[in-house]
Amino acid sequence: MKYIVEKRDGTLVDFQIEKISNVIKKAFGSLHKEWDDSIIELLALRVTADFEPKKQGNRIGVEQIQDSVEKVLSESGYTEVSKAYILYRKQRENVRKLVEGIQDPNSLISSYLASSNAGYPLSNPSMEKYIVSTLIRHFWMDEIFDEEIRQALKEKKIVIHHMDTLKYEHVNFALSTIRLPTDPVEKIIRVFLLIDDLQKYFANRITLIDENHQLKEKEIELVSGVYNHVKIKEKAIEPNQNIMIHLYDAEPKKIELAQRIGKVFQEVLGQLEQIGFFQCKECELLFDKSFKSTICFDQEEIIPFEKEQGFRYIRKKVLDGDDLFTQLDHEVAQQVDFLFDYVEYTAQFTDLSDTDAIDTLQKIIKKNYPFINSFMIQPKI
Repeated sequence: MKYIVEKRDGTLVDFQIEKISNVIKKAFGSLHKEWDDSIIELLALRVTADFEPKKQGNRIGVEQIQDSVEKVLSESGYTEVSKAYILYRKQRENVRKLVEGIQDPNSLISSYLASSNAGYPLSNPSMEKYIVSTLIRHFWMDEIFDEEIRQALKEKKIVIHHMDTLKYEHVNFALSTIRLPTDPVEKIIRVFLLIDDLQKYFANRITLIDENHQLKEKEIELVSGVYNHVKIKEKAIEPNQNIMIHLYDAEPKKIELAQRIGKVFQEVLGQLEQIGFFQCKECELLFDKSFKSTICFDQEEIIPFEKEQGFRYIRKKVLDGDDLFTQLDHEVAQQVDFLFDYVEYTAQFTDLSDTDAIDTLQKIIKKNYPFINSFMIQPKI
């Protein structure tokens, strides 16, 4: 039977016993040991016999072959050679991670030029952003997360917002924590510098809380106009940092994985803070608050789960307006009001021309389903 070898990237190649013989020779050579070709051939044959039960049809994985090489060398009395092979295998793994995980700069540049950076205009700054983002994604995937988490991310069962950064996904910052100058120009400059500081060292999105009305309406418009991604709210709220994890699979195991991801993120970012990574002047006002990871449940069905401290659990779902109340009642039956800290629904309708009916619907939803924190209406796509 002809064997087929499945490589790590999923590609299939014909099995060649000579490759097994060559790596065994390299293990002997690394110890400056002489070998006899007939012995090497015998060891290679024993390797094929060892991995025979592991085959699926005529297919065998490259790592299973390597496991058999280690085992056969050790069981055949070549303990030192087996150790040398293990070191060689680890070295090859490190080299592979360097090539596949970090990649070489020329490959990243070529990739950027070929893809036009997913819609960004071609320029040196956007190319630098593309390269840095790619390297940071590989940092999380190859150096931080374990295989189980990596697999869930690859299968899109779990999605992490902004995995291409070492920043928190969102920061709420209350202007009451700082004293703004009275001069209007100095005040605006101070707010601009504050936002720039927070953006640079902290978050991708910022919400400024102006509960004591330090900014006038025109000043708010000016700030929002320059930083159109910055939201300014006039209500008291505690500063917090969020890491957003979207969960698209209802399995309890995936919930555990999402919680583990949140803990890992919190630990990594916490350690970065300890070594002075976040050097913005306002950070000390934020780091005395507890870090939270937000797990967003986007799947159809909800399985009851146990909450953990340090997490914020939210429910987001798009509902069909033609069957709205049946779906809402089903959500109630799934105990969303008990399980989640925040509930957000978007109802889609074919016809939105009757504004009075929409207003009435909003009032009914608010009265009959008080646990809903956010209810939006949009046209059906």
